[in-house]
Amino acid sequence: MKLVVLADNRELSRDLQTEHGLCIYLETDQHKILLDTGASDIFIQNANKLNVNLQEVDYVFISHGHSDHIGGLSYFLEINRKAKVIMSTAIQHQLYFSKRDKLHSISTNIDFNAYRNRIIFVEKGISIADDIHVYSNQSTKHATPLGNKNLFSERRERRIHL
Repeated sequence: MKLVVLADNRELSRDLQTEHGLCIYLETDQHKILLDTGASDIFIQNANKLNVNLQEVDYVFISHGHSDHIGGLSYFLEINRKAKVIMSTAIQHQLYFSKRDKLHSISTNIDFNAYRNRIIFVEKGISIADDIHVYSNQSTKHATPLGNKNLFSERRERRIHL
């Protein structure tokens, strides 16, 4: 398996850009996958420098709807015409806010309807391939990270029409 961090807030090389965001490329014998898409198109610029062909990606998994994890999705969908996007149904129904420094939005305005044929919303669990099983909104027995005390969500009214 090959794993490449395409966007992160840590500088590992002066040749690569950083941002408050996360994007990880995973490659196995069967699949090419992105985990999140960072906050912008920086992951695309870094992928080009690292010779990672994002047009070959099969699946994009979005961990949650904060802009530092889904902000680059629209850029990705412009350069890749085949990948399926897997995310929780909750993402389309939520607006996200942070009160770090001052109250501000950490949502991204993505028209999910424009990509409805490429998005797979997961509510509980689903198999998307013989060897890929996805589970969403799992309860946890572990404490919530302390940084999350500054994060909030609010249900949005618009919905994707499938």
